[in-house]
Amino acid sequence: RQVKLPRKRQSAQQRPLSQQKTSPGQSRPSMPPPPPDAPPNGDEMSDRPTGRRSPARIRANLRQANYLRQCLAFPRALAQVNHTLKQNGQTAVSEADFDQTEDKILLCQIQEKMAAGSVVTIEELCDSLDDILLSRVQSLLTLPPTPESERDRLADSLVLSVLNWRKEKTVKHVTQQNKLLKEARTSGDLEAVTFYQQQLREMTRYLLEIDRARDARSAVSRRR
Repeated sequence: RQVKLPRKRQSAQQRPLSQQKTSPGQSRPSMPPPPPDAPPNGDEMSDRPTGRRSPARIRANLRQANYLRQCLAFPRALAQVNHTLKQNGQTAVSEADFDQTEDKILLCQIQEKMAAGSVVTIEELCDSLDDILLSRVQSLLTLPPTPESERDRLADSLVLSVLNWRKEKTVKHVTQQNKLLKEARTSGDLEAVTFYQQQLREMTRYLLEIDRARDARSAVSRRR
């Protein structure tokens, strides 16, 4: 049944979401989390005026929207997904995994309520949201929840979805970093060359770890 959301609410103060930016000379972690949303070469910005989006970005956005939709309907799935990801050497789902600012904030809101030990209902969640976020929730509610016959496999399905969109985002970022590496070599910027080579090594290792986790979860799904 359709959930009626309030039309007007006072804007709730949200915590700013930090976006890490790196440049040659800055330190990096030994194994990166999901890659940054915004590539350093500005390719994403060039697509925005025409509204074009790559097939990989469209798939990632659909997966991210479906993930949040299922968490709205079955909030306890979030803890199950994070537990399974950690078992397979992956980081828990965080705002860094999402592209849209509204989705980042919604995830934080759900996580905070779950951490407080409260049962999250859509109505309770909406009490802390402003009009923009309410509109996003209403949009997510147009997506279908998981049928009852498939709910026992919901967490496994969401884990694979997260791993798939992480891989697609990382592959895209590798392509962008290779372009920057080529430009740095052409210009003779040795510091930048060293930086981008290190970035590529970290992302290659990260991709291998994602693939291992995907293979492990696929094997589990086949046995069930």
